[in-house]
Parts: sequence; structure tokens; C-alpha cells
Amino acid sequence: MEFDLQGAIECADSFYAASDLGCVLTDQAGRAVHCCGQDYTKCRLCALAGKDSASCISTHQYGMQEAQRFGGKYIYFCAMGLTFFTSPILSEQGAQAHMTAGPFLMVDDQDYAAYDLQELSDTKPNQIPLIMEQVKNLPHIDARRVSALSQLLFMSTSFLSNAAQASRLMENGQSIQIQGQISDYLLKIKEETALPYPFREERLFLQALSRGDQELAQEKLNDLLGYILFESGGNMDMIRSRVHELLVLISRTAIDAGGNSAYIDGCLQKYRQLMPQMATVDELSLWLSKTVRSMIDSLFSNRKARHSDLIYHTIQYLQSNFSRKLTLDEIAHSVHISPTYLSRVFKRETGASLVDFLNRIRIEKSRELLADSSLRLIEVALQCGFESQSYFNRMFKLFCDMTPQQYRKLMEEK
Repeated sequence: MEFDLQGAIECADSFYAASDLGCVLTDQAGRAVHCCGQDYTKCRLCALAGKDSASCISTHQYGMQEAQRFGGKYIYFCAMGLTFFTSPILSEQGAQAHMTAGPFLMVDDQDYAAYDLQELSDTKPNQIPLIMEQVKNLPHIDARRVSALSQLLFMSTSFLSNAAQASRLMENGQSIQIQGQISDYLLKIKEETALPYPFREERLFLQALSRGDQELAQEKLNDLLGYILFESGGNMDMIRSRVHELLVLISRTAIDAGGNSAYIDGCLQKYRQLMPQMATVDELSLWLSKTVRSMIDSLFSNRKARHSDLIYHTIQYLQSNFSRKLTLDEIAHSVHISPTYLSRVFKRETGASLVDFLNRIRIEKSRELLADSSLRLIEVALQCGFESQSYFNRMFKLFCDMTPQQYRKLMEEK
């Protein structure tokens, strides 16, 4: 072994003493080198449930592989629904060993028996009491502590690892953070018998997306992905479909917030192309998270310059078309953005709503026309884009503190 074996053994012992979680050090082939506390390699639960021990071994091997792929730490469930987390010890040649903590439960015994064991379709009712006898003394750890302990184990193995390799894993740590947050949300929603769609999380996510709040957007996106994973029962075709629906919603919100519609449509098209190739929830989650961050970056980069140009072209359009009936949709279409976004940005940048600004332009033009006494007031109103004389009178008095008739009389006197 090309690593400090004695240091790794001392690290495993210390982690067990601090956390009271079983900790197993395994070599490259997955063979136990040192065990302290509960030794998962000698677990009898699969045998009690009539399962092939190979499924247990493959689960732990998968967890170790995923830890190397995603940030150096991975939280996972074994074939019997017990929780573990693992981190690799790295050299320049790759993973030389792994340190795995567990098993433990993230729910109480009753929930484990009622839900997790029931979901294991080949577990017979008469096997449940035997299995529960084995798990009754396992530690119970809440999701917050699981994430913290997993991070602690990762930091310990990083100390034993080649520095460059450990740094590379840290750079990829975002993916495991997403996986951990999704797992936390899954744990929370598993306790509910009839799970409603998380509209509140969706609303908070879309608001965060519009504001450019990446941290909150990522948190709420993970909640939504957790719901999709739970509700779909692990069916990848259904998950892909639900993620596509979510991406369409994200795209509409991004466009309403001023995003580049061509770029956002391209994201949708890219997803349709990549969708068949994404075989795991991790791949889908990581790609969607990167896409959302990219959309937020595109929304808020060079925002001032973009807004100045937007306001300039909007005012030009209003000044050229004030004499006819204008709708918000038409104005927004002329500058190629959504009506909602145009209204919000225009009010923020000019201090006036689009309607008020347009009425101001119309009133200024009407003052020029009122100087021509041959024009009736209704003619002035219609030429300036007002649909009725009464509305024209009301707006004129609002802006000029007098009626059009009074203004005309004042001009004649002068």
C-alpha cells in the first residue's frame, strides 16, 4: 500500500472514538484492513432478508467509486436501507484505500420498519422482527450531523492523501453537496404519507433565480430535485421528463427576468440532446445546477449597460408611436423582452411606469396642438393617442394642474 497505514488506522480509531460510528479501513480491492466499532463487512442483514451478499458488496463498491467522482465524499444507503458515508485515501496513482463510516439510521426504528423495510419487496413479514433485532442498537443521526460527520471524515482522509489529488476532489465537491442536500430533503419528505407538490419551494426558487441569488436558488432547486426523485420512485424516464418540465419553467422565468431568449432556448435544446445520455440522478442534478448558474450569470452580467440600451430603445419607440393605441405586449415585443421584465426595469430605471411615461409624452405633444385653435379638443385627444376626451382631460389636469380648455385660453391670452 502506498500510504501511511499506521496513520490511517489511528485516524479510523479517532473518528470512531469521536463519533461512535463504526469505521472500516479497506484496501483497493475493498478488503477490510482495520475495523473499529460496527464492521459492515460482517453484516448479517442481507442474509436474514434472503438477499445475495453480492448486492451488499456492490453497493459499498459503488459508494466508494462515487466518492472519487464527486468531491471525495459520498453518503449512500446499503441494500437494507442503512446509511453510510465514505471517503478515499489518494496517491498519485489514484485511490489506495477507503475509509467508510456506518451503518446508522437517519429515521427512528418504527419508520425504518414501516417504510424502508416495506420498500424492500423481497423482505418477508416474518423476517422483519429478526432484522429489527439486529438494527435496534444502531446509532440514530439526523441529516445535519450526517453532513458534518461526512465532511469531517473527508478532511481526515485528505490529510492522509496526496495533496494534489485531494485538491482535485475538492474542486468537484459541488456535486456531492447537491447530492447531500437532495438526500436531506428526501429524508424530510419520506415522513409524509401524502406528499403535495412543493409549490412554496418552487416559488422561492424562481424568486431567487430572478434576483440572481445563487445560494438560495441552488438550495431550493435541490429541494425540487429531491421531490422529483421521491415522487418518481427512481424511474429515470419519469425523472428526465419531470426535469424537462422544470427546465421549461426555469427558462420562462429567466426570460421574464431579462435573459437572452436565444441562449435559454439553446439550453433547452441541449438538454433534449443530452437527456438520453444522462443515466443517473447525479448527472441530471449536476448538469441542471450548472445550467441554472449559467443562466443567472447571463442575466446579471453587464446589466447596467443592457438596461441603458433597453430604456433608450423603449423611449424611442414610445416617442415614435404615441399617437396610436399601444399595448404593453407590443412595446415589449419591440425591444425583444418580456412585458413583465420591461415594466419592472423601466420603473426602476426611470422612476415612472410605462403608462405614466407614455402619457407624459402624449401630454407634451397635446400642448403643442392646443396652440392651434382650429383643432377641437377631441381631435387633439385622438391625435395624441387618447381614446376619449374625458380621459385626455383627466390626464392633462393631472400633469399640468389645469384642463386643456384652461390651458388653451391661457395660451390665447398670452
